[in-house]
Amino acid sequence: GAGIYQYDAIGETLKTEIIKMLFASGYPQGEELFATTPAIGCLWFLFAMFWGCIIYSFLKKHFDITQRMIWVFVIFALAYFSIQKIRLPFSFQAGCSAVFYLWIGDMIKTYSFMEKMERFKKVTISAATLIWITSVVFAGGVSISVLDFGNLYGLSIIKLPVSVIASCLVIYAVKAIHLSGGWIG
Repeated sequence: GAGIYQYDAIGETLKTEIIKMLFASGYPQGEELFATTPAIGCLWFLFAMFWGCIIYSFLKKHFDITQRMIWVFVIFALAYFSIQKIRLPFSFQAGCSAVFYLWIGDMIKTYSFMEKMERFKKVTISAATLIWITSVVFAGGVSISVLDFGNLYGLSIIKLPVSVIASCLVIYAVKAIHLSGGWIG
């Protein structure tokens, strides 16, 4: 009787959890192929960073700065357009999106942007915070994943620079509370 249903529920739960771990999708919504695969939750971010770091490390090792920029945009475009048709496992497309942010961070570090802005720190932080808050309040928020721009909110030119501004604010915050491990900021 009742025990069989309990085992069925446990079996179904285990099956769902295994699918979630094997597919590693960020969210179960959309109309593309495999869009309704159960989401793994926040762990998708680790998979995305894993792929992003591997791809960007390869680009940095094998291409000069101009070629790297071109490849970053090509990889982003491929991920952006492919995710509208099929959701690949292991958050691979989100990892391709992460390559963009890794490149931006690398450019900020390469050209010492944060150091150059240091003498305008209060104005920069105030303006960036105002832009970020304005975007969140009036433009429907800022997605961390560039790929979400087209899928969830509609493509918005303003959200891309605002997400970079928000990332710079995070770097300022990390520096302000002295969270330095040598790998950020």
